[in-house]
Amino acid sequence: MELLKKDNMARHFLVMAGFGLAIGIFNSLYQLAMGRMLQLGDYGILGSLNSLFMVVTVLALTIRTAMTKFISRYHAENNQEAIGYLWRVYLKRLLILGAIAFAFVAALSPQISGFLRIPNPWYPVVLFSSLTLAFALPLNEGTLNGLHRFFSLGWVTTLWALLRLVLAILLIKVGLGLYGSLAPYMIAYIIVFPIAYYMLKDLPQKGKDKVEFVGLRYYVGLSFVAILAYTILTSFDMVLVKHFLNEEQAGNYAAIAALGRLSLFAPMGVAFALFPKTSGLHELGKSHRPVLLIAVIFTILLTGLVAVLYWQFPNFFVHLLGQDELGQDKYILAVPHLFEYSIAMMFFAVSYIFMNYFLSLNRIKIAYILAGAAFLQVLLILYFHENITQVVSAVIISSAVCLAATLIFYQWWQRPRRLIVSDSQRSD
Repeated sequence: MELLKKDNMARHFLVMAGFGLAIGIFNSLYQLAMGRMLQLGDYGILGSLNSLFMVVTVLALTIRTAMTKFISRYHAENNQEAIGYLWRVYLKRLLILGAIAFAFVAALSPQISGFLRIPNPWYPVVLFSSLTLAFALPLNEGTLNGLHRFFSLGWVTTLWALLRLVLAILLIKVGLGLYGSLAPYMIAYIIVFPIAYYMLKDLPQKGKDKVEFVGLRYYVGLSFVAILAYTILTSFDMVLVKHFLNEEQAGNYAAIAALGRLSLFAPMGVAFALFPKTSGLHELGKSHRPVLLIAVIFTILLTGLVAVLYWQFPNFFVHLLGQDELGQDKYILAVPHLFEYSIAMMFFAVSYIFMNYFLSLNRIKIAYILAGAAFLQVLLILYFHENITQVVSAVIISSAVCLAATLIFYQWWQRPRRLIVSDSQRSD
């Protein structure tokens, strides 16, 4: 624990948890505003498209994770040349990839709209235009995180959430409707990207000699599987709900998912601080399990508080999403399920901390655990989707299985290994 005090670990957790909480507040206000300003059907469309966007941009989250991992390694070695080379080379590649991804998804817009039963194929086009920068910005965020520039990272991520909120309210106010809730994604990226780029201008220019990054592609591959599985666990349920349930039920489920997922944002901030710390300690051959313990405690406290609030005051939070023409809560069907869903999100949040812990140590076979849980959830919803209760039950079961399997994997991993191995040795 002395090491953690000297390294300001608790302070960094508090800083990133604070930024994560701010992001959660702005996302909460965004969901509350959209729930009140949009029709129930349009809110269901927004929820399904937002969930699909999160699944599509899993590669961006993988890039952020991989950059944090490798930048933190070179930062511990004080290898500034490798950091600058890695950042600048992949920045160009990801800008090109973003443009290609947008063109591809835009071409599939009619099929996406048909599957989600969305009447206007331009809605997906407007949202997915943000793919042009959705891969490059996480590269900058991962670099900031790997360099332990937590304040800069916090401001960048928080600013994006704030801009999306303010712009969405303004655009809907001027009469753009659902378009007004989708367009701010791209506008916020346009504003935030150059700010994040400026924060990294001090990195050295790319030299003439090529720098080899041993293990990067293998790491990105299994990290992609892990993050994709986690994203499916916490987002894809809304996509399936929009396909299977009617407009009223889909709208109410969107409210459940929007409120329930709010408890995930502060733990994400904790994970941001955890990853480079445990990765750096691992590279230096120092103990990193106390860092994990602090992160898990923070996460349980934060998500547990949200669950208790939803347990005691579910009607209050649902009421905040607005009322219909008769003055009744628009999303009244969400009330009985809010607490249950928040418990599932608490389980997923703890699993997310462990996922980041393992990925920071190059123990990327955690991906198989998450993939199995994601497969279970999708399978359950495919077979049981008659109503909201069945879908929420599927999410709860998959979250419990995911956390239990993750804890078993952790116990299995640490028992035969009392010494910390380096990345040069075979990964588990």
